[in-house]
Amino acid sequence: TECQSRLYTWRNPELRNFDNTGSAILLLFEVASMEMWPDIMFSVIDATPPGEPPEENYNPAASLYFICFLVLGSFLIVSMFVGAVVGVYEEETNRMMEGQEEEDEDLSDLRRLWLEVYKMMVEMKPQYVMMPPQAGWRKIFFIIVEHPYFEMFIMVVICINVLLMALVYTGASDEYLSSLEILNVLCSSIFILE
Repeated sequence: TECQSRLYTWRNPELRNFDNTGSAILLLFEVASMEMWPDIMFSVIDATPPGEPPEENYNPAASLYFICFLVLGSFLIVSMFVGAVVGVYEEETNRMMEGQEEEDEDLSDLRRLWLEVYKMMVEMKPQYVMMPPQAGWRKIFFIIVEHPYFEMFIMVVICINVLLMALVYTGASDEYLSSLEILNVLCSSIFILE
């Protein structure tokens, strides 16, 4: 009431708000650049309805928006970068395979040499064959590890282990937690044997 009697009002920061599209885009661009994004996130968490003062941790769910934005935005940027690199690589490889490297005057001699060496490597395709050990017990383990289903089995065990870790919750019974612990030890034993 003292603030109202002096005609003070609560206003959003000039550049850091979602009041209009332009300032929202600038704010999200700043967050995407990862410059001081936690400060922006905490100010949004403390934001209250119009005309009210900020309150600490008023809306903690807003943090999920920023974390999702950063994770998805990072994946998008990485995907675009990898896509551009792979696209240029495939284009150059296709041009080399079709014999168009002679038509391109811009290729340096070193680059042309690298493309020729790459073409030779692709055509030769050396195969790596791992020889099984001679000792009996090592040969058994070698056959198990080299089996096509072994890698899939390990991936399933990893997924089960992650699921077991996710199943822990506050207030769970002791029997439930001990059974999860036993299964976790089993998964850890499989990893150690691997």
